[in-house]
Amino acid sequence: MKKLLSLLLCGTIAVSLLAGCGASGGGSAAPAAPAQTEEAAPAAEGGEAAAEEDNPWAGIMDYSKEATIHFTAFGNAPNDLDEVLDLINARLMKLCNSKLELSFISLADWPTKYPLALADDSIDLIYTSSWLGYATEAGKGAYLELDEDFRNKYLPETVRVMAPAAWKQASIDGHVYGVPRNQHDNNNYGAFLVRRDVLDKVGMETISNYDDLYKFALEAAKVMDPEEGYAYYAFPSLPMVNPLEQLKDHYVNVYNNMAWCTDEPLAEDCSNLEYYYLTDSYKEYILRMAEWAEAGVWPSTAINSTTHTSDQFTEGRSAFYQARFTEAQNLIDQATNKGYTIEYIPIIDDGTYLRLTDYSGDMTAILGMSKQPERAAVVLDILRNDVEINLLCQGGIEGRHYILNDDGTRSLGPEVDDYGWSCWAWALRDMNHYPTEKLSDQVQAVIDELDKHVMPDDMWPFDGFVTNDEAYPSMSAELAVVKSIVSEYQYSFDLGVFGKDTEAKYDEFVQKLKDAGLDNLIAEWRKQAAEYMAQ
Repeated sequence: MKKLLSLLLCGTIAVSLLAGCGASGGGSAAPAAPAQTEEAAPAAEGGEAAAEEDNPWAGIMDYSKEATIHFTAFGNAPNDLDEVLDLINARLMKLCNSKLELSFISLADWPTKYPLALADDSIDLIYTSSWLGYATEAGKGAYLELDEDFRNKYLPETVRVMAPAAWKQASIDGHVYGVPRNQHDNNNYGAFLVRRDVLDKVGMETISNYDDLYKFALEAAKVMDPEEGYAYYAFPSLPMVNPLEQLKDHYVNVYNNMAWCTDEPLAEDCSNLEYYYLTDSYKEYILRMAEWAEAGVWPSTAINSTTHTSDQFTEGRSAFYQARFTEAQNLIDQATNKGYTIEYIPIIDDGTYLRLTDYSGDMTAILGMSKQPERAAVVLDILRNDVEINLLCQGGIEGRHYILNDDGTRSLGPEVDDYGWSCWAWALRDMNHYPTEKLSDQVQAVIDELDKHVMPDDMWPFDGFVTNDEAYPSMSAELAVVKSIVSEYQYSFDLGVFGKDTEAKYDEFVQKLKDAGLDNLIAEWRKQAAEYMAQ
């Protein structure tokens, strides 16, 4: 880990894809934060931002008119948000005569609420990512283009510290529409949190591989009282396919659900890039999910759940949970506080490759309809780079919600339940002042094991690769239909809703995809990937 952090600070590691958001992790130790007080600091006289040595934003633009910037983030509003937001706004008013207003889209609601947010002209800043269709939405004009002149003028501190690879990963044909986090790490799945008491109930000492995990899920479903919890409390809109199947079968995501099974070298013409939903691996996954649903691994009402799977685990409602190491310590601590003993167990095999996460896995965009894009950009620059404000966004109030340790790490504060670490500010992380968690020996051991599986830089040719989805006249229409079909079936497959009809439904699903023109899309994507790889 020390070696990895050192490399991160030097900005020398190539990065790759993660869709996964919401994990807290990585980065370097933070400097001591400026004091956080309850007293709001007024805007400077004359409405201009205070021209202090610690205010690099003072002369960027005219701040004479007070502004309110609306930021739509992902997650759930923490209990103490209003109190923390008052502190953020006190300093924002001092720096740029502006206030921040926050609204939230829960992970359960994003398929319906995110499109509505993109059409709301009262929103200025919004979370975006590849898993939200960043490239597609940018192509529709949902986000403001952030050209180099705009970035240099209104995002000066972000430009100064940002890793060059981050802008490349946020680029679409040379154009940038989102500001990525300035942090990446080995934020992969490959290990599971498991309750010791349930392991004992089913008579298993540990879980060593995927076969053990599958056995544990079914056995735990038999011994757990549904009134108290389930083997795995599944959650709609959070597919389990990556931790439960893709890693087992050695698939690495490339783009647009195209994946590479690393058991074979990548062909020069990219002919062995596969559309993952058509693979035997995916079919095996959905059949297993149907088996789990029938066995009662999760409740029959899981498709309607609005509580995240990780929260179900820390509350004792689940026997196991797939946790990236950047969130594992926090989840272990929370479950331990509830009286549970938790094992953290890596189960990937020697043939598995893991990619370091993309900086662009979490980004902030300025909405194309924003009425104040320049002020929104300055506020975003401050949220990311003013240490006091950034730590407030990430962790709330130091000493209450989190604790900064003498070694620069952080620990849970006594009131963490009222403002969890990085509960919404995922895209605002910066490795220059983002404190790592104080890790237990068992979490560090998992980190050491997963780090052995990081793919060598020279093995991955797709850093920054984005498909052109308008390469031929009917392509965008075909892609829209394909995405609609995937959305129609995906979450029901994930939760085994189709039961004994799953295989027939899968055949129906595949036929619909092919009728929509998926074979044409795959051929074009392979061609584009081969051209990119040859550059």
